[in-house]
Amino acid sequence: MLSRAGIDTKVVAMPSSTYFTQATDLKFSFMLLGWSTGTGEASSSLKALLMTYNRDRGFGTANRGRYSNGKVDALTEDALATVDDVKREALLQRAAELAIRDTGIVPVHFQVNLWGTRDGISYAPRTDENTLAWKFQPGAKRQ
Repeated sequence: MLSRAGIDTKVVAMPSSTYFTQATDLKFSFMLLGWSTGTGEASSSLKALLMTYNRDRGFGTANRGRYSNGKVDALTEDALATVDDVKREALLQRAAELAIRDTGIVPVHFQVNLWGTRDGISYAPRTDENTLAWKFQPGAKRQ
């Protein structure tokens, strides 16, 4: 048992099938998990992790801590309905700032991926972190 800042914790490793079943059943009071977005913006994370759980509307589907803030919900819904990139980004930033200030989640790690290629080969990394062989292209030689 570890104690940090008054929080007693015990690391319990388990297969993902067991973990996600129990997490969905809200069996944990504290969890470590990873999340990435294929769009490169915060809408997917906010909608799934931080919006108030509402199965019928598809909000908060991965909000296993049941964090809830009506302002975060409203800003995220407005962003999801906004096509203007600049306006959507501003709404998403405000929603994320509120959720972080509330400690809706506690980011402890930010993944940074690196790709390397040889001279004459180029690759544009993807926001979903997948490396697709057919996306490697002949490229300019380095000087």
